[in-house]
Amino acid sequence: TMGSLRWNHIFSHKVFSNMTLARNKFYFDCDYANTNSVKKDATDASHERITDKMNSNSQIDDWMAMYDIDYNPNHSNHVKFGLQYTLHRFMPDKSSVIHEVETADTLFFIGRSHDSDKRIGNETDIYIEDDIALGDHINANVGFRFPFFVIESKLYKAVEPRLSLTVKAG
Repeated sequence: TMGSLRWNHIFSHKVFSNMTLARNKFYFDCDYANTNSVKKDATDASHERITDKMNSNSQIDDWMAMYDIDYNPNHSNHVKFGLQYTLHRFMPDKSSVIHEVETADTLFFIGRSHDSDKRIGNETDIYIEDDIALGDHINANVGFRFPFFVIESKLYKAVEPRLSLTVKAG
């Protein structure tokens, strides 16, 4: 499930901005059940019923806020910069397994469940890029992205340089 709200503002013919608020929610659920009847021997009318059941689910719930500014200083440059914040809420795994054995007078079962803790992560990205026309046939995109991710009091950060060239034939 995803929903977003976006606001655009034009400052001038060279500068405009976009602000976006969004939510993305993903839920995974898997159920399995299998039942078998087993006779003890061919002459005995009684039987055992064996049932195995499994359930596993996980989910991700993200809240995002983004602010971008586009700046067109001339016809050869298109500069874009901004920042993004995402609050990640993860539930990596919640599962249960049940094994049942039922006879005419007894019900026996073994069950086990696992529920991992919910985790919260904070992600912030800052970026700047420039689409540059280097003549009629060559374009370059140059930029940097600085992501920061915090989960369980640990900070992960990086610098991601960007460079691409496009050559148009003809």
